[in-house]
Amino acid sequence: MKFYRELLEAAGLSENRKELSVGLALIALTGFLALTLATGIPALAGCVSVMLVAAALEVIRVLASARAQKFDALWPQVFDSFQNASQSSISLLEQLEYLSLSGPIRLRPHFARLRYELERGDDPQVALGVFRAAIGSRHADFLALLIELSSELG
Repeated sequence: MKFYRELLEAAGLSENRKELSVGLALIALTGFLALTLATGIPALAGCVSVMLVAAALEVIRVLASARAQKFDALWPQVFDSFQNASQSSISLLEQLEYLSLSGPIRLRPHFARLRYELERGDDPQVALGVFRAAIGSRHADFLALLIELSSELG
């Protein structure tokens, strides 16, 4: 199920995982029952229902790919900002506040949430894990690793 979880994270649908799982099961069951009633061949109906689920997963994969392309264009600005902040000795919370106010518009809520969780005193590992899952991008993974390294090394 790791594939499915990562696919939903990449598509930005991880918060609706249960609903999507139920929807996929309903698609498979409905297709199976309809084709079994129409043809009377359960094996054919089973194959078609598996193909319906595969088609639905492919739609989710296309959504994830389109989302990743949109996010890829935003990350150079974020990494440049972190590089400038580290050279200027700006704290992580100040940098996250700056990005939540002036960073790329699509990423602002994610940086605001990360800042809030870190400022509240949550475990940085957990907060960064939530950040990674919410964005579902390899760039978010790199940024989380960068933040972990900088917090451990100073």
